[in-house]
Amino acid sequence: LVLSQETRLACSGRDQLAWSVLNDEWVSHPTWASEEAGFLTHKKNSFEETLHRSEEERHEYQVHIDAITRTIAVLDPLEARIDEMSSEERAQFKLGPDLGGRMPAIYQKIVKKVYGRDAGQEIYRALQEYPTVAVPVVLARLKQKSEEWRRLQREWNRTWREIDAKNFYKALDH
Repeated sequence: LVLSQETRLACSGRDQLAWSVLNDEWVSHPTWASEEAGFLTHKKNSFEETLHRSEEERHEYQVHIDAITRTIAVLDPLEARIDEMSSEERAQFKLGPDLGGRMPAIYQKIVKKVYGRDAGQEIYRALQEYPTVAVPVVLARLKQKSEEWRRLQREWNRTWREIDAKNFYKALDH
């Protein structure tokens, strides 16, 4: 997008600095690859592939642990709020699809991961429709799973360190 000089001059003084450093005249795009093809790294040998696989597993574990931690962080205050409610408030209390948080897709993904695909959908619906009953049960299960996943991650860290130690220098050979 190339903007005219008049548009640049019409900007406020604060934006003048932004326009002075903005490169809106020249775009570099490699001719040997398109964005649709993706930018894949070239793995040169099996040792490098082993390191790559190990890093992917580590990353996947960490993503799941972060997601379950966020889900617990949303449900914990809800449980405290439910405990303080009167029986009339509890009977009328419902949650939206976001469960009062900002990342409903993550919460739904974690519930499905912990309870299974079909049961996870039911549990998520129960969290929305009957939160006073479902939140304490689901929260306890998520905390249990979180501890289990963290323990497994610690155990796997030993294995991943060994894999890295065995393959790092060999991966540098071409």
